Amino acid sequence: MNNAYKGTLEVESELFSLVNSILKMNSKYKKGVINHNFYQKALKNTMNNLLQINFFLKENNLILSDILKNMKMTDKYYKAIDIINEASKIKFSTDNNYPSSILELPAVISEITSSFITLMDALKLEFKNRELISELFDELIIHLQKFPGLDLLVSKVKNIFNKIEKNLNILGNTKLREKIGNDLYLIFQEFQKKLDLKR
Repeated sequence: MNNAYKGTLEVESELFSLVNSILKMNSKYKKGVINHNFYQKALKNTMNNLLQINFFLKENNLILSDILKNMKMTDKYYKAIDIINEASKIKFSTDNNYPSSILELPAVISEITSSFITLMDALKLEFKNRELISELFDELIIHLQKFPGLDLLVSKVKNIFNKIEKNLNILGNTKLREKIGNDLYLIFQEFQKKLDLKR
């Protein structure tokens, strides 16, 4: 799915397609027409696409409930979400690091937030232990990769980490370490804005 929509018409078209896809898949799954593994993978893919739509709506100050009301699809949308949440009670087989259910997302968000704060605190406290800083960067990257739609943020964090890996003296330089902390904070703010976590 391309998340660079041109406007609400493309969003409506994608929402219509995704919601109806979930409802049809659920019906076929219950009838035994499609097998469990296919159903799992298809639902995970559709859930990720719905998350991308939500990101787009937040970034463009659009309100999902208004769009659903305009489409007369409110009931169908929430029925589709119920199907995803119900499926989450069954253990998904994972072929990637993404959460298998919308219900898991708050835990992933908490992990990402905690990783950002721990790493930024470590830099402020002048920890010059390169191994520890590397572990904290690895942990942050792993948590970010669990959440769909954060590829750009992952790339930015990796770029900062690569600079440290190439220049072992950075952590011993107070100004450079502060710059790294500031750069991470800006990425953290992007994360909050993208998920609308900052009130």
